[in-house]
Amino acid sequence: WLPLPHVLMLPFAWNDFLWHTGLAGSIVSMIAYVLGVVFFYKLLQVLTHNTVASFIGTFIFALNPNLLYLQTTPMTEALLLTSIIIACYYLACFIETDAIKDLILCGIFVACSTLIRYDGWFLFICLSILIPIWVYKLHGKKRAESSTLLFLAAGGFGIGLWIIWNLIIFGDPLYF
Repeated sequence: WLPLPHVLMLPFAWNDFLWHTGLAGSIVSMIAYVLGVVFFYKLLQVLTHNTVASFIGTFIFALNPNLLYLQTTPMTEALLLTSIIIACYYLACFIETDAIKDLILCGIFVACSTLIRYDGWFLFICLSILIPIWVYKLHGKKRAESSTLLFLAAGGFGIGLWIIWNLIIFGDPLYF
């Protein structure tokens, strides 16, 4: 299993009651749910610039029965979804404002998603293809190269750590 969900559960797993009832993991999922809803609203606000539409979209998202179920379980799906939403929010901010800090934050949350589930690796690959195209169309070749390298370094950090971990512990970088 990828390590980030377990690392986030550690502060709660020390408590026997929280561990045996499953609340140690559920607390992480519940916090992720709240953060996901907040950043979903912010993402819709960046995309639509319409407060009413953003509120309605967030309301529908927040009351999704599947999401409500996942936030009560100690599983990795709610945490992954939240990291993807936050990464998409910062990507949308980067595309709109061209602020490098937004690209770095997008990369950091993509790296988090790669340390939560392997689905995050697919997000990293997709954005590694799309970001150079978007930046090239807006700013040209040099800016596309530098932005892509910055994103690859930030977003691929989790994958690099996991491959190094497997190499050190198991002697095979592709042990997973």
